[in-house]
Amino acid sequence: MTGILASLPCVKNAVQNTFDYGTAGTGTLTIPGGYTTCTLQVWGGGGGGGRGGAFGAFGGGGGAGGYSKSSLTVTGAGGQTILYTVGAAGVANGGAGGLSNAYAGTFTMTAMTGNGGNGGSPGVDGTGGTATGGTVTNPTGASGSTGGGGLGTAGDGGLTAGAGGDGGDGGEIGPPVMPPTNGLPGDVGRVRFVFS
Repeated sequence: MTGILASLPCVKNAVQNTFDYGTAGTGTLTIPGGYTTCTLQVWGGGGGGGRGGAFGAFGGGGGAGGYSKSSLTVTGAGGQTILYTVGAAGVANGGAGGLSNAYAGTFTMTAMTGNGGNGGSPGVDGTGGTATGGTVTNPTGASGSTGGGGLGTAGDGGLTAGAGGDGGDGGEIGPPVMPPTNGLPGDVGRVRFVFS
């Protein structure tokens, strides 16, 4: 055999070890065989930024989703299942982010939850979502700031998710007259499994 394909190594019976979910909804993960540890990270959805207010008042930024991380022993657990939910992004103008979680299917584990960030409103910043159940860490998401959304918590490798949306600009009576602008939606949550 010659050419490019001839130089590629053949990996027999390779098993995927990373499962990264970033679309809102629910699902079931089947644990692959042959691994001893699973690093599991959960980010809640970010809250939406608030609409700008009158007289130049910025809309409050949305809060970031909570973050939970666990290290699970999965020796001999191949074929067992873990259920999960990826939290939706908070809608523009103050919608709360959705809850993300991971919990026991047929595999026994402590449920992990990253609550969604709260939405901002004119002049009021959204607070970050709380987190529970992680065996490694459970920080609360960053709160929004004047006009800016809370940044998503950095997980392994600097990966983030669940940032809050920026708030809108405040209106001006002019001249010229400028109406307030809408806030931006938050970011969707995330659930990530890495087996080793």
